[in-house]
Amino acid sequence: GKIKQEKNIYVASLPGPICIVGSDPFSKQWIQRNYQHLLDMKAMCLIVQAKNQDEADELLQLLPGLIVSAGNGDELADHFHIKHYPVVINERMIFQ
Repeated sequence: GKIKQEKNIYVASLPGPICIVGSDPFSKQWIQRNYQHLLDMKAMCLIVQAKNQDEADELLQLLPGLIVSAGNGDELADHFHIKHYPVVINERMIFQ
Protein backbone atom coordinates (compact mmCIF):
# COMPACT_ATOMS: atom_id res chain seq x y z
CA GLY A 1 0.00 0.00 0.00
CA LYS A 2 2.56 2.64 0.99
CA ILE A 3 4.84 4.24 -1.55
CA LYS A 4 8.21 2.55 -1.27
CA GLN A 5 11.59 3.96 -2.15
CA GLU A 6 12.64 2.80 -5.59
CA LYS A 7 15.86 4.67 -6.29
CA ASN A 8 17.91 7.27 -4.51
CA ILE A 9 18.35 9.96 -7.15
CA TYR A 10 18.84 13.58 -6.15
CA VAL A 11 16.65 15.89 -8.22
CA ALA A 12 17.44 19.45 -7.13
CA SER A 13 15.67 21.29 -9.95
CA LEU A 14 12.10 20.26 -9.12
CA PRO A 15 9.77 22.85 -7.62
CA GLY A 16 8.21 20.08 -5.52
CA PRO A 17 7.15 16.44 -5.77
CA ILE A 18 5.70 15.40 -9.12
CA CYS A 19 3.58 12.32 -9.68
CA ILE A 20 3.16 10.85 -13.14
CA VAL A 21 -0.01 8.81 -13.63
CA GLY A 22 -1.80 7.22 -16.54
CA SER A 23 -5.49 6.61 -17.07
CA ASP A 24 -5.09 2.83 -16.84
CA PRO A 25 -6.83 0.84 -14.04
CA PHE A 26 -3.51 0.24 -12.22
CA SER A 27 -2.81 4.00 -12.06
CA LYS A 28 -6.30 4.67 -10.73
CA GLN A 29 -5.88 2.06 -7.97
CA TRP A 30 -2.46 3.50 -7.15
CA ILE A 31 -3.94 7.01 -6.88
CA GLN A 32 -6.67 5.78 -4.52
CA ARG A 33 -4.11 3.97 -2.34
CA ASN A 34 -1.65 6.88 -2.24
CA TYR A 35 -3.93 9.93 -2.51
CA GLN A 36 -3.52 11.07 1.10
CA HIS A 37 0.27 10.80 0.84
CA LEU A 38 0.23 12.77 -2.42
CA LEU A 39 -1.94 15.41 -0.77
CA ASP A 40 0.30 15.59 2.31
CA MET A 41 3.40 16.18 0.17
CA LYS A 42 1.50 18.62 -2.11
CA ALA A 43 2.50 16.68 -5.22
CA MET A 44 1.79 18.08 -8.66
CA CYS A 45 0.35 15.32 -10.84
CA LEU A 46 1.07 14.95 -14.52
CA ILE A 47 -1.45 12.85 -16.45
CA VAL A 48 0.10 10.91 -19.31
CA GLN A 49 -1.61 8.60 -21.74
CA ALA A 50 -5.17 9.83 -21.19
CA LYS A 51 -6.89 9.02 -24.50
CA ASN A 52 -9.56 11.70 -24.22
CA GLN A 53 -11.02 14.40 -22.00
CA ASP A 54 -13.33 11.94 -20.23
CA GLU A 55 -10.36 9.89 -19.05
CA ALA A 56 -8.54 13.04 -17.93
CA ASP A 57 -11.66 14.25 -16.08
CA GLU A 58 -11.97 10.91 -14.30
CA LEU A 59 -8.42 11.27 -13.00
CA LEU A 60 -9.07 14.88 -11.95
CA GLN A 61 -11.95 13.62 -9.79
CA LEU A 62 -9.55 11.20 -8.06
CA LEU A 63 -7.10 14.01 -7.25
CA PRO A 64 -9.06 16.84 -5.59
CA GLY A 65 -6.90 19.51 -3.97
CA LEU A 66 -3.85 18.72 -6.10
CA ILE A 67 -2.43 20.59 -9.07
CA VAL A 68 -3.02 18.34 -12.06
CA SER A 69 -1.71 18.84 -15.57
CA ALA A 70 -2.22 16.72 -18.67
CA GLY A 71 0.84 16.37 -20.80
CA ASN A 72 3.34 14.23 -22.55
CA GLY A 73 5.44 12.50 -19.92
CA ASP A 74 7.93 11.01 -22.37
CA GLU A 75 10.48 13.80 -22.03
CA LEU A 76 10.21 13.78 -18.23
CA ALA A 77 10.39 9.99 -18.16
CA ASP A 78 13.51 10.03 -20.33
CA HIS A 79 15.15 12.67 -18.14
CA PHE A 80 14.61 10.66 -14.96
CA HIS A 81 15.13 7.23 -16.61
CA ILE A 82 11.59 6.14 -15.69
CA LYS A 83 10.20 3.16 -17.54
CA HIS A 84 7.02 2.64 -15.52
CA TYR A 85 4.30 4.80 -14.03
CA PRO A 86 2.59 5.65 -11.73
CA VAL A 87 5.60 7.24 -10.06
CA VAL A 88 6.42 10.09 -7.67
CA ILE A 89 9.59 12.12 -8.11
CA ASN A 90 10.74 14.45 -5.36
CA GLU A 91 13.95 16.32 -4.52
CA ARG A 92 15.63 13.28 -3.07
CA MET A 93 14.23 10.13 -4.66
CA ILE A 94 11.86 8.40 -7.04
CA PHE A 95 8.97 6.31 -5.66
CA GLN A 96 6.90 3.72 -7.47
